[in-house]
Amino acid sequence: DSILLILNGRLRAVYPRSSVEEFGRGKCVGDVGCLTRSPWPCDVYAIRHSEIVVIPMKTLVAIVQAFPSAGLHFARNVAAQVQPRLAAKNRKDPLQSDTIISSRVSG
Repeated sequence: DSILLILNGRLRAVYPRSSVEEFGRGKCVGDVGCLTRSPWPCDVYAIRHSEIVVIPMKTLVAIVQAFPSAGLHFARNVAAQVQPRLAAKNRKDPLQSDTIISSRVSG
C-alpha cells in the first residue's frame, strides 16, 4: 500500500525463482503492486546506504488529484516498466497473449 521512491542509493529486489532487479536514484519500487493493491512479489534490500521516501497510496491519490500531470507522468513510468515484462512474457508463450483474432463473415 506504499511506493518507495529512491532519493539516493541502490535497492535490490529479489524475486522467488532467483530473479533479481536493481533500482537506483529516482526510481520507484512497488508502484505496480500499489496501484493493483497486490502484495509485493519480492523482498527488497538496500545494497548500499540509501535514502528513500515512502509514499502511501493515500498520499499518491492526493498528489494526483492536486496535480493531474504528475499522475500522467507516474502512469507513463509504470507503463514503461510493465511493457517490457509483457513483451518478454508474450515471446515466451505467444499463445497466452491477449491477442484478439477477428474474422469477417461474408453473407
